[in-house]
Order: sequence, then structure tokens, then C-alpha cells
Amino acid sequence: MKRDVQFVRALDAPYEAVRDALRDHPQRMLGGRPVGEGRVTTRVTAAVGNAEVSGEANIDIVGFDEPQGIAAGSYLLFRGDATRRPDLFPHLEARLDVVPIDEERTALFLVATYKPPLGVVGGTADALGLYHLADDALNRLFAQVCERVAAEASGAAGPAGGV
Repeated sequence: MKRDVQFVRALDAPYEAVRDALRDHPQRMLGGRPVGEGRVTTRVTAAVGNAEVSGEANIDIVGFDEPQGIAAGSYLLFRGDATRRPDLFPHLEARLDVVPIDEERTALFLVATYKPPLGVVGGTADALGLYHLADDALNRLFAQVCERVAAEASGAAGPAGGV
């Protein structure tokens, strides 16, 4: 069983600056510390009631593309797994889509699919509520990426707002 998750944010930065930040510095935009070519280790956090749980994840950058065609935009493909005991945590396949809104604003979309671990048992636990943890962790990770991209894009394109 796989689960799809999507988030979107509008950034007050031109498309070219946002695209360049993700294309030229994907490891920095995904956060954490580089641990090899095309890989970064980052901390992922989620809320559990009034507390937070966190752990480290390895994120592998698969590639960046700016297809030519009818729709304008580009995207960064990546995947992620828990650093320790990846067999006990969801596997992530994700794409960050970059789409111009107008001359000064850009939409950033996170389109992700994760697969709960442990087969039927993990799928059942996910369906019973653990998906809230995954959704929250991905939303927080996406918010951090948006903040980094906005900061990088504003440095490249002059003053710009945040997320």
C-alpha cells in the first residue's frame, strides 16, 4: 500500500531564481549535511500530541529536469529513507515542482508517495492514524525547503518575501 501526499506554497520570488536554487544547490535546499554526491542527511520531525518525535533521514537526489513543452516549470526528484533501521520506517519517493505564477511569484509543490514499512501490518498502522505522523513530517520538511529556497532566491534576485 502506498500513500500520496501533496503540499503547495507560493514564494515571493521569480521562477528563475527558485529554479536555479533547486537546480544548482539541491543538497543545501533539502537541508542537513551532505554525505556524498547527491545525498544529504537531514532531521525529520513530527508532532505526537504535545510532543515531537524526530529522526534522521537520508535523502538521495535523483535529478532535476526542466522539460520543454506546453507547461512551464521544472522539478527536482528525490527519495528518502530513515538513516537507522529503514526497514521500520516509510520509504519516500518525491518531486518538488516549480511553477511560475507571475513575474515575481512562484509556486512550489511537493508531490510525494510513501510506502509504509512492514507490509500489511505497517499499512494497517498507517491507515489507523500513523499517516498523520508522515503527513506532519513531510509538511515540516517542505516548509523548511521553502524557507531555504526563498532565502536563496531572494539573495539571487534581490529582496523577496518568504513562504
